[in-house]
Amino acid sequence: MQEVILKLGGEGETLSLIGTRGTDGLRKYHIQTSSEALSELLSESDRLPSSKQQRQIKVSSWKKACDLLEQYPSWYKLHPIDIHPDFASKIHKLFSTKNDSSIHHNTIKDISRPDNTSNTDTKLHVNTQLNSISIDKIKELYEQYYALIKLEIEEFGVKATEVRHLIGRIGEFYCALKVGGALASRANQHGFDVISKHGKTISVKATAQVNGFVAISASTANLADELMLIQYTAGKLNIVYYGSMEPALDSARHYPEKMRFELDIGSARKLESYKSKVSDI
Repeated sequence: MQEVILKLGGEGETLSLIGTRGTDGLRKYHIQTSSEALSELLSESDRLPSSKQQRQIKVSSWKKACDLLEQYPSWYKLHPIDIHPDFASKIHKLFSTKNDSSIHHNTIKDISRPDNTSNTDTKLHVNTQLNSISIDKIKELYEQYYALIKLEIEEFGVKATEVRHLIGRIGEFYCALKVGGALASRANQHGFDVISKHGKTISVKATAQVNGFVAISASTANLADELMLIQYTAGKLNIVYYGSMEPALDSARHYPEKMRFELDIGSARKLESYKSKVSDI
């Protein structure tokens, strides 16, 4: 299934970043242009490659998809026409890296495209991806959930692994407090749960398992910049891994038929240890 991730244009010509989702749930990205005339919109030094020269190169990571756009040096000077809502935060950050892209700043924040609806009817500000719950309220909710989990385990004798929904939620509160960020605006937001104060999207996985693995959806993994894996043991929450999503996926097993990755807790712990050693060098 093909999806328009970002569509840019001017005077009837368009440059699009297209995502194609395979049966394994993974997206691959490629560039699509409407005609060779698009190159005339830019200065001669920044002229776009013609469609004859352009190859249908497909890449599997968001970073490489951004590199495809950068083959068109002045892509950001074109007018944003369409932005996939799940990628709104990433695209906003991408434009913000360009010093002279402020002309499109408000347009970028307003455009979104849920399936089967028009742009004019579905304008969505990037900030609506953030929940309005304050840090103080998140702290209060964290303490309430923590007390409830203790009650279930200590008073009612329920195993920690049997209150997964409570541990999953408290993990999101814990992450938001740790990074000074905000919760995603929707429960079960596709791909991520928290947005840090620096605008990083974070997928949170909280578990009471001592061993085993956590599952990561292949279809939405590339929507998160980072992964925070949290373990609940002996009444405490501890970070097993917090870092970029890509090395976590590289260390995970991929099951195309299940459309997911499985990251072993032990592998995540090794990743965190390696990350710490590198940062100390």
